Amino acid sequence: LRLQSALAVVASRYETFSYTAFEAQALGMPLLMTDTLGPRGIIADGVEGRIVPVDDPVAMAHAMVEMIDDRPALARMAAAGRKMVAEKMDPLSIARETAAFYRQALQRTGNPDGAVGASAPASWAE
Repeated sequence: LRLQSALAVVASRYETFSYTAFEAQALGMPLLMTDTLGPRGIIADGVEGRIVPVDDPVAMAHAMVEMIDDRPALARMAAAGRKMVAEKMDPLSIARETAAFYRQALQRTGNPDGAVGASAPASWAE
C-alpha cells in the first residue's frame, strides 16, 4: 500500500526520531509531518516534504490537498527525501560517524588508545 500512496503522513504530537519517515523517504515518498522535535531534523519544509503545526487538522488537510495537486512538486520532494536518506542513513557513514564520536570521547578523557584505565570496571575490557 505504501508504494501506491502519493505521500506519507506522520501526524504525531511527540516525535524525536521517526523510522516511519525515513522508511517512507527511502521508498521515494514525500513526507507531510507535524512540527514536533524530530521532523525539523528529517525534512526541510517544502524541500523533502511539508511540516504543519501539531493539532491543526485544517492545516494538515490543506497541505495534503496542495501536495497531491502539485505532482511535479511531489516528485521533487520525493527525490530530495530519497537522496537525503541515502546520504544520512548510509550504514557505512553512520559507522564512521559513531567511531569518530567514540574516538573524540576517548581523547577528551585522556585515553586516546581506548585502553581501560584502573578506574574502569574490568568487565568493560571484555
